[in-house]
Amino acid sequence: MTAPLDALQSRRQAQARAGLTPALSAVLARLSRAVARDARARVRANRAPDRPGPSILAGSIDAGPTRDPLAWTVAAGAAHAVFVEFGTARQGADPFLSPAVEQAASQGLRPVVAARADSGRTRHGTVAEPPR
Repeated sequence: MTAPLDALQSRRQAQARAGLTPALSAVLARLSRAVARDARARVRANRAPDRPGPSILAGSIDAGPTRDPLAWTVAAGAAHAVFVEFGTARQGADPFLSPAVEQAASQGLRPVVAARADSGRTRHGTVAEPPR
């Protein structure tokens, strides 16, 4: 007797999720693009004044959708991005991406991350959750 009820509840939950997908995807797109914009601005602001011209690192930062409509990725494609973000044994870190994510979190990313986690469809690496 509970199997049909469980199936009905699962179907209703899936329908509710499907109805929310376009709205949540739009919010994630907007937030991801804002994180990428902020990270690019941070790279440009931290760039040495004696380094004219475009920044390879700033130009490599982009936001894009994944296969999952409820997941977007913000990434820096430059080979040296990880060394700038986290530092090396000889050079201190000059984070640009994690502060951009933290800034977005303070402006409303946490509810989206929570909604994503509650949907039961989370995957590692799709949405960066800021430290609490």
